[in-house]
Amino acid sequence: MKCNKRLKCLFFAVASFILFTGCTMEDIAKKNGKDNGVTTKIFAMNTVMNMTIYGESIESAKKILAEAEQEIYQLEALFSATMKNSDISYINENAGKSPVKVSEQTITMIEKAKEIQKLTNGAFDITVSPVVKAWGFTTRNFRVPKKEEITKLISYINSDWITINKEEQTVFLEKPGMAIDLGGIAKGYTADYLSNWFEQKGVASGILSLGGNVIGIGLHNGNKWGVALQDPLNENASVGILKIGNQSVVTSGGYQRNFEKDGKIYHHIINPKTGYPAEEGLISVTIISSDGTKADGLSTALFVMGIEQAVDFWRQSNDFEAIFITEDRRVLATEGIADDFQFTGESQGYQYSTIFKK
Repeated sequence: MKCNKRLKCLFFAVASFILFTGCTMEDIAKKNGKDNGVTTKIFAMNTVMNMTIYGESIESAKKILAEAEQEIYQLEALFSATMKNSDISYINENAGKSPVKVSEQTITMIEKAKEIQKLTNGAFDITVSPVVKAWGFTTRNFRVPKKEEITKLISYINSDWITINKEEQTVFLEKPGMAIDLGGIAKGYTADYLSNWFEQKGVASGILSLGGNVIGIGLHNGNKWGVALQDPLNENASVGILKIGNQSVVTSGGYQRNFEKDGKIYHHIINPKTGYPAEEGLISVTIISSDGTKADGLSTALFVMGIEQAVDFWRQSNDFEAIFITEDRRVLATEGIADDFQFTGESQGYQYSTIFKK
């Protein structure tokens, strides 16, 4: 059994939209040293995170970034499904037994997750956790569960069975065997939280990459940030450069985490309705929105939906844009972001078009 794991979104944030292939954010900051860009890199929430801020003195920037690291670790201690003493671990341990008192931030996250579940008609659902674990994506003990096991586990999937008591500040999973995992929106929420946190600290310009969840803070020398989107079939290439301001960019794809068994590749994006990896013709979905938490959840949900349902969903919405990459090598950008997307994937055999609202 062979495991493959790649980054969620390959990106390079630079002024003037120049792609420095292979450069880290620290390298880029050095290239633009006059801007006093200071970068830090940490490992949290099971991924590598990079943060670069501009316009501060070096000592001030280092102090702010060190404080930001602690903010991230504190959020991880609440939201992790694998840390023993986290809010989520306590909630899961007491499924079907008793409500658990948690932080206000955890309640906010779960409420947001339930909203996205309803909005997407269950294409995104944090109670899919037992199925994801059965496939080994939580523990990395990869396996293909038997159909009977999946049938049993999907009977635990329903966010309507999560009871929140805001007065008591508790969360209760109503059925034994249920479990939740906030991994599908935790980094998006963290990006939103940090964006507001940096603003309160007076930081006017910066770029954050939280395991592929990229968020721009302000502008850089009056220009938007450039984000290069990875070719899902070639980790060393991109299909285009996206220009963003104060926005989040979140990409989900089957190439991120997967394993091979008997010649077939199984990826980590599970359809909550079937219990199997989604196979609806998409290999990558990128969401662009001012709401990073929602963007994180929608990138998964629209991947599960497939291109036709995803486009219909976008046409009925007004608070996000998207870039879809299909199995037949089409790159499709919604019209609201098309002017800020420079397609570069023609040499890799991709065809590009814009999706319009009708």
